Amino acid sequence: ASRPAAAPHATSDEFAANLLAVAEVEAALCRLEVERSSVMELVKSFHARSGVSDRDLGEMQSRARKMGEDFLAHLSAAEACRASFVKRRRTASQPQARRQGGVPIAE
Repeated sequence: ASRPAAAPHATSDEFAANLLAVAEVEAALCRLEVERSSVMELVKSFHARSGVSDRDLGEMQSRARKMGEDFLAHLSAAEACRASFVKRRRTASQPQARRQGGVPIAE
């Protein structure tokens, strides 16, 4: 007779333990959802920053390419100017008769 009386008491303890376990699982699921949401926000933020970085990098590469082209153009112009200057100086240092294709005058 004492056994049937113990069974309802054990059943209520088991029921309370099951309720507590279910509540703990639900709380863990809620925490997991919050963490998932936070991670998704971090991923969005990372992609936004990454996109800006990629765009900035592309702009910098384009500017560097343009600056390199400009430098080469200026270098080419400077070389042409230098060559012209050297040619004029060489021509100016020769006697007049040689420039005209004649025989130089003896001094």
